[in-house]
Amino acid sequence: MDTQKLFDELKMNNISKSISLQLKQLFFSKKTEEILEKYNRVHLTLEQGYYISGCFVANIPQLLPEAEVIQNKYSKFNEPKWIKMKNIDFEMCSPKFLSAYCSFSYMDFYKINDIADVMREIDNAVPEWEAEFQTFCTKNQQKIKDLDTKRLLFGSNISNVAINYAVSKVRETAFMHRRLLPNMCESVYKALENKAIKKKERTLIFQNCRIDFGTDEAIQIGKLKVYFTNYSGFCGIDLCSPEVLLEIDRNILQWIYEGKELEREFDKREKIKQINENSTKVLVKNKMRELGCEYRLADKDKGQSYYYKQSEKPKEYELAIKLQKGRKLVVTIPTANLDRVRKILDSLSASINAINSVPMNHRIKFQFAGNEAWLKE
Repeated sequence: MDTQKLFDELKMNNISKSISLQLKQLFFSKKTEEILEKYNRVHLTLEQGYYISGCFVANIPQLLPEAEVIQNKYSKFNEPKWIKMKNIDFEMCSPKFLSAYCSFSYMDFYKINDIADVMREIDNAVPEWEAEFQTFCTKNQQKIKDLDTKRLLFGSNISNVAINYAVSKVRETAFMHRRLLPNMCESVYKALENKAIKKKERTLIFQNCRIDFGTDEAIQIGKLKVYFTNYSGFCGIDLCSPEVLLEIDRNILQWIYEGKELEREFDKREKIKQINENSTKVLVKNKMRELGCEYRLADKDKGQSYYYKQSEKPKEYELAIKLQKGRKLVVTIPTANLDRVRKILDSLSASINAINSVPMNHRIKFQFAGNEAWLKE
C-alpha cells in the first residue's frame, strides 16, 4: 500500500477523528477494495439490490454457518440487524453492509454467495490487517504524532484545544479495539458495576471518568457517553469491552495533562502570530506614510470558512495602494516572516513609479499560454 497516498487523504480539519483513527479507516477501506476488485461486480437497481440482500440474509445459516445473526431488539419488527463473525461484525444498513472499519454495497453483487465470500475473506484477513497496520503506525509514529498536533492546533482555539485532544484520545482508544454489538450493552454494564466507585441509573462513576450507558436504549443502541471527572467535557463512543473502558479511565488524566501541554503550545503560537500580525501592520503603516500613499489593508482570507482560515496559517494581508490615473496596486503581505515583509515594502516605491509612468490608455494584463497567436518579423 502506498504510504504517502494514505497520508494525502487525511482530513486535517476533522476535529472528531484523530490521525490514527482516520488512517485505520482508510487502511481497512483500501484493503477491502482490494478484495472487492477480485469479484465481477455489477451495479443493481434498488429493487434488485433489496432482493439480493433479502436472499442473502435468509440463507446466512447455509452461506455463513460460522456467523451469528443478531436481531435488532430495539425495533418493533425485530429484524436481523448485525452479522457477527470471528474477527469483525457487519451491520446491515441499506444499501450497505457496514463495519467499524470498512463497508461494501450489496447493490454491486448479483450472486448472494459472492456477498458471503467477501465477508468471509474480510473476516479472515482482519488479524493480518491489524498486524500490518500496527507495523505501519510504528514506522510512522513521529509523523502521525506531528500531524495530529497540527490537526488539533488548526481546528481548535485556546478554549477547547485541551478538550479536543482528550476527546480524540478517548475515541482513538475505543476505535483501536473491536466494537461490541448493542446486544452486549447490559453485560458490559454488569461487568463494570463492581469496578465503579459509584453507580446511578445506567451510569457508572469510576476514578477519573463517568460512563453513561443512556436511558433511552432505542436511541442509544450501544452508544456510550464518557464524561471527564473534574474537567468540563465528554465524548460519545461505540460500545466497548469493560477492559477498554477501564483503560480509558486509567489514562484520561494523562491525556488531559497532555492536552494542557498542547494548550500552552497553542497559546505560545497564538502570541507569536499576534505579534507578527501587529508588527506587519506597523511596518505597512510606516512605509505608506513614508511614500505618502493612500492605502487599504485587509485580511486576505476574509469571508472564507473557519476551517479554511485555521488551515491556512499564517495570516496574509491584502494591501491595496491608490495610484494615479484611477489605478490601484494590490500586493499580498505575509505575516510569518517580517524580513520578507520589509523586502516587499521596500520594493513598492519602484513598482508605484513604474506603473504611474504608464500612459492612461495602456493596460497591463495577464497573458495566457496557448490561447493567443503572436506575430513577429
